Amino acid sequence: MTGQHGVNCDIEHPQPIIWTIGSIEEQRGSQKFPVLYPEQTEMVVSGRHVNKQAQVFVDGHRVPGHVELKDSENIAIKLEQCPNIGMHLLQLQNPNGQFSNDFILTVAETRPVDEDEGNNAKPKTLSEVLERADWNRLVGTWVDEGSKGEGLKMSVTWKIKDRVLESESIDSGRTSVSLISVNAQNGDVFHVGADSTDTPLE
Repeated sequence: MTGQHGVNCDIEHPQPIIWTIGSIEEQRGSQKFPVLYPEQTEMVVSGRHVNKQAQVFVDGHRVPGHVELKDSENIAIKLEQCPNIGMHLLQLQNPNGQFSNDFILTVAETRPVDEDEGNNAKPKTLSEVLERADWNRLVGTWVDEGSKGEGLKMSVTWKIKDRVLESESIDSGRTSVSLISVNAQNGDVFHVGADSTDTPLE
């Protein structure tokens, strides 16, 4: 095996380093490494000592790609071709200089579901609505503190588990009962009911 150091492999040209987005001092525990797929071949990482003309290597082989230095130690790396599906090791090499550390890169067959998109999906059940809004504590019995329940008492219970809530409100002059559920097609919450005075509740 024969090799040589480039002219930029000295103390004045530190080894480039790349890591997952964020402050390097806070890199610990589980890291969120980039995931590419056929329609998306660009990723953003954090790094230091990287030259804007750095070359891109995947699994030890140089590949066509482009490096763009951004603010706050962020670096955009775009590959001209997407690697095969699976896990790979990415490196950058400065011109006539040193290689960076190995950096994990994963290629998926299809675009991964974004967590924010998943959170914004329309809820299918009423329990999902309550969980997202942190309203789980709504279920139970509530009374007017001043009258110890003589003035107002409200109970919320599951009529059909996770899907339909029954709300009953009792005060000195009226009792009302309503059902609350969610439209699985559009995620809208609706309720219907009536009270002892024949007043419809919608």
